[in-house]
Amino acid sequence: MVDVTPRIGADAKVIQSYSDKGFRISGVDYPSAVILSGAAAQAVPVGMVADLAPEHFAPLEGEEVSYLVLGCGANAVLPAPAVMAALKDRGIVVEPMTTGAACRTYNVLLAEGRRVAALLIPG
Repeated sequence: MVDVTPRIGADAKVIQSYSDKGFRISGVDYPSAVILSGAAAQAVPVGMVADLAPEHFAPLEGEEVSYLVLGCGANAVLPAPAVMAALKDRGIVVEPMTTGAACRTYNVLLAEGRRVAALLIPG
């Protein structure tokens, strides 16, 4: 029998649960928007996609990220053109989707060993 269990590093931040009130990531509760990649997760002071600015993605500096899953809340929307351009300039592809879909997608891509990050907004 072949073992197909994904190998996720012990220090990787895995999304355990989400609601319109926040997130549980690797045993820690985040009652607001959060950005995560690899072994780091950090609260972000935004309430909706329209509030995002390029500086909200500063925690990704130095990280090898090629794909950003953007959890937009109940409806997928594009961030401002300046945000999209700043991420594109860094070689990061942005995929906006509902927050629930973003949580699930992030975990799958993480398990596949992809260079993924997520910015999740409750909703």
